[in-house]
Amino acid sequence: MKKSILIILTFAILVLSLWGCSSADEYEISRDNKDDRNVTYTHIHARLDFSPRSLSEMESDSDVIVLARVLPGSVSVLSTIEGMLIPMGATHTEIEVIQVFEGDVVAGEILLIAEAYFTVETPYEIQVFIYENYLPSMPGQEYIFFLTGRENTTGPFDHNVIYNLSGFVKGRFPVLNELIPGYSLSRSDAQALSIIDFTDADLRLSPGDSRTYRALFEEVVERYFGEINR
Repeated sequence: MKKSILIILTFAILVLSLWGCSSADEYEISRDNKDDRNVTYTHIHARLDFSPRSLSEMESDSDVIVLARVLPGSVSVLSTIEGMLIPMGATHTEIEVIQVFEGDVVAGEILLIAEAYFTVETPYEIQVFIYENYLPSMPGQEYIFFLTGRENTTGPFDHNVIYNLSGFVKGRFPVLNELIPGYSLSRSDAQALSIIDFTDADLRLSPGDSRTYRALFEEVVERYFGEINR
């Protein structure tokens, strides 16, 4: 096993504390357009035993590095912990591999990942609990994922392996076409763009301190975006 950031997603919680709840229309989740229930977001802060500070650290921690498209049909898997006021959990999401940079998987393969959020639904409200400032991946969106695999023992999906994001919330990077050299702009113009030109929402983050993530993203763009096959 790699350095264990699996701790929280397998519900063996280290230290968690709620640090904000808001009704946030600017955040998107995948749901029926006819669903008019109120959506509230609660942030959960987690102390981790591993948080990558560089791309090389994240690569070393990863079993698989892929470009993949997020599929619809994510399911939250919850676990009630004695003495806690809210359940803990993660969301299981399937992704379709488009391009493999590292790991024993192939293009077209469907992988199961555990995302750092979960939802609790009532007839009147959808409560979304997000770890740190991670926002749900959007179905149809392409991301570069840095993943660590483990045996899958919970949830409704029939996969022998489930993958956690390296660095817990840091191992997912949306493919922003404007940053792919030569995709829709001249190469010189494309290289002139930077992660600083994009909002937290563009990066699928809620407002917060995203400096470490953005620094990692700059390295990912330099290392991987030029290799994306289009």
